[in-house]
Amino acid sequence: MGGGRVSSSDASSTTRYVYLPAAEDVLDDTIPDRTAANECDNRIITAKYTWWNFVPKSIFEQFRRVANFYFLVQLILMFIGQNKTLNAFVNDLSPAGTLVALALVILVTMVLHLKDDLGRHQKDKETNLSTVHLLQWAAGFGAEDEHAEAVAEDIPCQRLIVGDVILVKSGEEVPADAVVLASSEAMGVSHIETSNLDGETNLKRRRSIEATHQDVMLNFAEEGLPPGTRPSPEILARALRLKGIIQTERPNMHIHTFSGEFLPQTTTRAATPLTAARVPLTVDNLIIRGCRLRACSWVIAAVVYTGKQTKAAMNNSKPPSKLSRMEKGVNRFMAIAFCLQIVMIIISDVSNLAWYDANIQNNDTHMWYLNPYREERQLALPNWLAYFFTFFVLYNNMIPISMYVMMEIANFVHAAFINEDANMYKPEVDGKALCRSANLCQELGQIEYMFTDKTGTLTSNEMVFKMASIGGILYGSPGRAFDTGLMRVRAVVDLGSLVLVSSGSPHRVLLTCF
Repeated sequence: MGGGRVSSSDASSTTRYVYLPAAEDVLDDTIPDRTAANECDNRIITAKYTWWNFVPKSIFEQFRRVANFYFLVQLILMFIGQNKTLNAFVNDLSPAGTLVALALVILVTMVLHLKDDLGRHQKDKETNLSTVHLLQWAAGFGAEDEHAEAVAEDIPCQRLIVGDVILVKSGEEVPADAVVLASSEAMGVSHIETSNLDGETNLKRRRSIEATHQDVMLNFAEEGLPPGTRPSPEILARALRLKGIIQTERPNMHIHTFSGEFLPQTTTRAATPLTAARVPLTVDNLIIRGCRLRACSWVIAAVVYTGKQTKAAMNNSKPPSKLSRMEKGVNRFMAIAFCLQIVMIIISDVSNLAWYDANIQNNDTHMWYLNPYREERQLALPNWLAYFFTFFVLYNNMIPISMYVMMEIANFVHAAFINEDANMYKPEVDGKALCRSANLCQELGQIEYMFTDKTGTLTSNEMVFKMASIGGILYGSPGRAFDTGLMRVRAVVDLGSLVLVSSGSPHRVLLTCF
């Protein structure tokens, strides 16, 4: 594969050294030799559960809900009250009904969680098995062959490791964080779109390392190749013959910052203290996983961060357990009902003890037909506590468990209708709506706050052309749109010296349009 060029001191150092495929070990105590070990592969995992932790983790999350925990306590008390061996308190209610209802609620919710997470697993699998172009020597050739040819072999994305040299074509998604070595454009310039990362659709410029771009492109380094030109086997071979070490910072989550150096190698190991000038690297030299290559036929880049160590992955948190607004409201009402239940239990318990002391305590034959307390002295708990639990179980229907059963069933059916809704089909991507969290269906259309900015996240990045001065000639009229209609400016093309009049003040701007 030609990868795995991470320094052996990576795990304990604040600096990472990435060897290019043809780089040689150096005689420098400050730079460790390369090793075939790699910190992590390029797999991405966004799923919440695994096959071994699904049941315990899902059940634990179920009992974070106040209702489920309440009914669990009720169920335990019912079993204890019916246990004649413990004889803790009096209970004649069977726990079977509560047990079946609670098990149904938990089972339905677990099925919904499993269905949601299987969708995440499927997306992870599609991402990890997506094709990336890894530069390798053609069959029968090696780096020692002067006329050897190189190819861009298609491999699964998850097989990439640090140190691999990859080819990214126009419109493709970058599979890992990588430093640009060469580009098809003049002076090694390329552009990326980061809308998947920060929502911004404007293109960001990236530059190749000047030294490596010169070595790979030779005579085409300054002018670039015609648009759409594929990299020749000779270009790929020169990329694989690059010698040097990329020194970078340890993986971090800051997608707008990057610091590093390129240490070129022009000599053999015998004369290597790396006396050549070091080339500083910034975020302009880095393409990040998840962004797309635009306005450039292709780039060749060296992978420096993979998998969970990429900046995009480090910014992603595990899917949280969310509650809908309706569930939060139900929890509040349940808390109120529970407080009322406790008040009623206390009143009933005190009244029971007062009545017992007044009518039965000193006269076992008085009201014998209403006396269920003949064996009370055998109760393991004190009277006041034993009958507190008795009334707690008797008043359990103040919070109906059937309501939660119907809520889970309604969520399941609602999600099924969303997934099969023909009006929500999008022909451009040949896809239907996909409900990933069935318990959040009630949140659709419930907008509480709306934020907007000027970056195009919630807009189309469109401006209405009104008035301009180009080369001394005035176009348009103040206060109305251009005579030929609304000219919408959407891209970036240099029109020379242009003045756009807005709100009475001229502003020098750079406009481009399709």
